[in-house]
Amino acid sequence: MPETPGKESVLDLLKQIHEGQLVIPYFQRDFEWQPGMVCDLIESILQDYFTGLLLFWELDQNEAKNDTWDPVWGAKLKNHPKIAILDGQQRLSSLYYAIYNPEKTFPNRASYYVFWIDLTKVLNDEIDGSLSYRYYLANHQNWSKLISNMDRWTETGLVPLNILSATSPDDPEREFIKSRKFNEWCEVYIETNKEKLPQHITPFDVHEVFYKIADYKFVTFPLKQDRKLHDICNIFARVNSKGMKLSTFDLMNAFLYSKGVHLRKVLWDDLDNEPLKNIDSSMNEHLLRTMSLVKQNYCSSKYLFNLIPGEKTTRKDEYGKKYDDVLVKNGDEFVSLWKKACLFAEKAREKIMNTGEF
Repeated sequence: MPETPGKESVLDLLKQIHEGQLVIPYFQRDFEWQPGMVCDLIESILQDYFTGLLLFWELDQNEAKNDTWDPVWGAKLKNHPKIAILDGQQRLSSLYYAIYNPEKTFPNRASYYVFWIDLTKVLNDEIDGSLSYRYYLANHQNWSKLISNMDRWTETGLVPLNILSATSPDDPEREFIKSRKFNEWCEVYIETNKEKLPQHITPFDVHEVFYKIADYKFVTFPLKQDRKLHDICNIFARVNSKGMKLSTFDLMNAFLYSKGVHLRKVLWDDLDNEPLKNIDSSMNEHLLRTMSLVKQNYCSSKYLFNLIPGEKTTRKDEYGKKYDDVLVKNGDEFVSLWKKACLFAEKAREKIMNTGEF
């Protein structure tokens, strides 16, 4: 099978880490992010921003048995891991520490850290600054200690992110955010803070805040297990030492290939318009942004992936009601949109250059 990108949710990835399936190779650097960077990542996730590619290496049985793996910071190393993290350790370690709240001090610190989300801010669409952290010098704040302060959650609107991995005290097999106790707390929180919250907020809206994080999809790229270690190390070195990154255009090229659209080789490389191509080194992505403006009135990177043929996206009608939509039905429609974007971009180029001051 060819190596192709996929998508995996935050919670699924963290469960694999917790079960010891996802590990760190010895040649990786340590977990080095600062607490504020953890908050920035989660705020980006809440806004559904593109947060980069995760590069994995699927391990064969022989490699998995080798004593050459470290656990993600705070997790435990178990027998026979399945996947090595080549790029994405900082992001996954940050999320694991914030959500699983392991009994381990934060890297390069002597304190235990707990990360908090300000529900009142998020429900008012004030995402920037909605994540914070506290440090505890003496004792690890386990779930039992955190849940004992639910009254404080109600007053402040600050809820520990550990809630996403916690289970119900009454039923260890049940996720806490799906428990009756949490639903009852949501109702009390809304009633207590109704003057600070938008009208018509319901417990469902509170749940949705946490599911935005849990269900957020990372783009993943797995290198197959037949890759040799020497090859893997070279790839790792190029990604991390030379700063090689996959652009949004590169990712779109990978996703579109399976749809029969050869974005780079045919639509871009064979584009017979050198003046247009030479205007800007990111002109290929600007054309995708033009297409996005036509189809959905947005053009930031995170919206470009909605242009993948057959990809469902959630939109809002004029009354604010959400509905599912497919912006581009098939590869032929994508190609047609691309050609129109090129046509109008060229007309714009001609007008701008005719001013004599371009």
